[in-house]
Amino acid sequence: MSRHLVGRTIYFVMLHPPLDVLRLRLSDHHAGVNEFESHIETAIDRTPRVGLWLEKATLSADATVDEILSRQAEARIQVRA
Repeated sequence: MSRHLVGRTIYFVMLHPPLDVLRLRLSDHHAGVNEFESHIETAIDRTPRVGLWLEKATLSADATVDEILSRQAEARIQVRA
């Protein structure tokens, strides 16, 4: 952790919709499947659940912002050394 962040409060939000939703979104943009998908998903699955994690695929952009703002206390992290 950067020493510049020690003692500060940060807000961490992980937007992590299900993989099938991401694939559907990519198909809408004519992008192919990422060959590293499984590695990325494994790394995300192993990431400690700190902050606010949103895995809701059905929220619009505005609803996502509203959700984050209404749950900002969950996103709050006090950085320690």
